[in-house]
Amino acid sequence: MKLEVYKDIVLSIKEGLVFLDENLKVSILNEKGKEIFKTDQSAFEFFKREEIKRLVEKAFNKKKDQSNKNPIIFNKNYYDLNICPVISNKNFLGLIIIFKNINQRVKKYEETKELNYVDDLTKVYNRRYYEEQLKELNQKEYLPLTIIMIDVNNLKIINDVFKHKAGDKVLINISKIIKKNISSKYIFSRIGGDEFSILMPKTNEIEALNVISNLKKQISNKQINNIKLTCSFGFETKNNIKQNINKIIETAEDYMYKDKFIESENHKKEIIKVILNELYYKKIKNKKHSIEVSKICENFAEFLDLKEKQVYNLKVAGLLHDIGKIAINKNILKKEELTESEKTELKRHSEIGYNILKQSKEYYEIAEIVGSHHEYYDGSGYPKKLKKEEILIEARILSIVDEYFNLKTKKYKINKIKELLLSESNKKFDSNLLKNFIEFLEVK
Repeated sequence: MKLEVYKDIVLSIKEGLVFLDENLKVSILNEKGKEIFKTDQSAFEFFKREEIKRLVEKAFNKKKDQSNKNPIIFNKNYYDLNICPVISNKNFLGLIIIFKNINQRVKKYEETKELNYVDDLTKVYNRRYYEEQLKELNQKEYLPLTIIMIDVNNLKIINDVFKHKAGDKVLINISKIIKKNISSKYIFSRIGGDEFSILMPKTNEIEALNVISNLKKQISNKQINNIKLTCSFGFETKNNIKQNINKIIETAEDYMYKDKFIESENHKKEIIKVILNELYYKKIKNKKHSIEVSKICENFAEFLDLKEKQVYNLKVAGLLHDIGKIAINKNILKKEELTESEKTELKRHSEIGYNILKQSKEYYEIAEIVGSHHEYYDGSGYPKKLKKEEILIEARILSIVDEYFNLKTKKYKINKIKELLLSESNKKFDSNLLKNFIEFLEVK
């Protein structure tokens, strides 16, 4: 068949079509092809692209049809390419390249991908996509393959104190920061509630360390509810195809948890400081109450000749005993008369305080005291309905001192306060400790 005949075929086809001659130079474009390329320079630059050169050379060398695996993007449009060698009487005449516009197909694919592969909250890839890409990248051509594991520090305590909207805000902001500060060739995914991963093909250890260093810096510059954001990072690199990818992930996770051990503890202390500032230092009444309770707890503990550690714990517990109120509706805290549902909500503060403080090793013993300072001696208290010696002695003391100051705030005279306290002997309060406290009041 003569070349002129091919020219007629090229010009008659409705799809975009280009004919490359035996020297692989653009020889003929049909009308649709001219719409795609617009200028000769545009066509020249297109065929210089590595992915296109590979396909063309493969079709030329093997003299077999070739097509692209992934959509070809050109001038903001998506195309499938079919490259067909033209051979007549065993003579190679050139290549016909058909451009099929697949914009609608890609759009539908992206919509489906959005539903199947994107996390609803953070709008980054989800675990399903991460697992599929992990299989895809676990090939020799992508080595060295580095995997970074990321854990958002103290998301639970942020959720407990500032509600889940604040926690969601933390996750969204961290996702945006990471996505903005890594290469588009990396796969960034949310793989759990507070866990993320970055798959980094053709990336060595030094490059990964630089990425982590920059991400830590960028994340620490962001605050939510006056709390500086922090994440823990761990990574490992697969340099040899024989290395087990699951072992690589396990090692990355181990390094992440080691980093978390250091980062998280410091962050917890910072969060507790923020809560105290919010609850006490912005509200002088709360601050005064807690300082007075703390001081009396300390003095009463010394009066009882308790151990030095117990004295210290009571002093701190007195200062922090109402920390859980940070998560209680402010309108409830302001009201004098509460409904039953509001009373139930207010009672949550001791358990919330326990959950906040137990996050930090420094406050773990304090958490136990704070969490049970509304347990009553007869078992009618909350949240666990503990009774008698099931309740820590420090919590039994704090309960008496807290009630003393509540009565004092109501302007009762000291004799009336003693009378009201004694009326709860062996009910709310340990009778022996209560007797000691009355003696303490008389000598202080």
